[in-house]
Amino acid sequence: MRKFIKALIRKYPSCRFITIIFIIWRLNLELLNFLGRFILPEKNSFFGTIPWANFDGVHYLSIAKSGYFQYEQAFFPLYPLLIRFLAPLFGGNFVISGFIISNLSLLFSLFIFWKLIGLDELKLNSEKRKWVLIFFLFFPTAFFFGSLYTESLFLLLILGSFYFLYKKKIFLFAILASLSSAVRLVGAFLLVPVGLIGYMFYLAKEFADPLIFIHAQPAFGAGRSGGDLILLPQVYYRYLKIFLTVPFSSYDFFIAVLEFFMFHLSLYLLYLAWKRKIPESWLLFSLAVVLGPTLTGSLSSMPRYILAAFPIFIVLGSLDIRKRKKIFILFYLLFCVLTILFTRGYWIS
Repeated sequence: MRKFIKALIRKYPSCRFITIIFIIWRLNLELLNFLGRFILPEKNSFFGTIPWANFDGVHYLSIAKSGYFQYEQAFFPLYPLLIRFLAPLFGGNFVISGFIISNLSLLFSLFIFWKLIGLDELKLNSEKRKWVLIFFLFFPTAFFFGSLYTESLFLLLILGSFYFLYKKKIFLFAILASLSSAVRLVGAFLLVPVGLIGYMFYLAKEFADPLIFIHAQPAFGAGRSGGDLILLPQVYYRYLKIFLTVPFSSYDFFIAVLEFFMFHLSLYLLYLAWKRKIPESWLLFSLAVVLGPTLTGSLSSMPRYILAAFPIFIVLGSLDIRKRKKIFILFYLLFCVLTILFTRGYWIS
C-alpha cells in the first residue's frame, strides 16, 4: 500500500499538496475548537452532539435517525439518507457517519477542483492553482465543509457535474446534477432537477404539500418568506432598518454586517471572474447560488451559501502575490474567529 501511495504521488504531485493542505486545514479546525473552550462560554440554544453538528447539523442527524419531523422538510433528503445508510459501518454512530461523508466529500472535491482549474483557458500556473485551494479551504466560513452540513457533498456533486460536462460525458453529468438537486434546491439550476422532482413527489405523498420545503422556511426565523418572492430592493430596505435600529455592539448587528458584506463580496468577485472569461456556465450557476436565496427576503446564511460559487476562489487565487497575502491574512483571521464562534454554539450562517 505504501509503495502504491508513493507511486501515486510521484505520478500526480498535486496529490501530495492536496493531502497536506487538507490535513493542515483539519488540524486548524480542531485546534480552534480546542482553544474556543478557553475563550467563549458554550451557548446551548442549538448546540449539537458535537461542535461540528450545530444548528442545521442537529436537523440532519434527526432526519437520518427518525425521518422528517415538523418543519424539517426544509432540509433536502440525500445527505441524511447517506448518513443513515453508512451509519451501520460505524457501529450505528450517525455523527461519525456524517463527519466521514462531509470530510471525504471535501477531499474528493479538492482533487476535482484542481483538475477544473487546470483547464488551459484559465491560464493558471501551479502556484496560482495552489492558492485557489488555499483560499477555498481558509475562506472565513470554510469550516462548514468539515461540519455536518451539506456544503461538502453539494460541492462535490456540482464540481463533478461541471467536470463531466467539460469532458462531454453527459450521462455522468446528468447523474451528478440530478443528485445535487436532492441535496439543495439550487442544485436544480444545473438544469437536471430529477432529485428535486423526486423529493416533491415524496412530500406530496407523505405531507400533501410538494412545496412544503418552501412553506416551512419561516419556522427557522431570519425573516424568510414561506413562498412569496421578495425582490432585492426589499431585502436592502430590511438591512437598512437593521443597521439603523439594531445596537452597534450587538451580536445580531455583527451577523447582519457579515451577511451583507459577504453577499456583495461574492458579487464583486463574480464580476471579476466574468472579466477573466471564466466559463459562462460556471458563472451563471454561481449567480443563481448567490441571488436565488435572496428571493426569500433575507441574506441569512449567505456567508455559507456563497461557498458553492466556486469561481470566486479562482479569482482570489489569480491575484498578484501581494494582494493574495494581504487578503489571506484577513480571511484567516476571520476564519479563526468564525470557527470559534460556531464551535461554541453561536449562529454564523
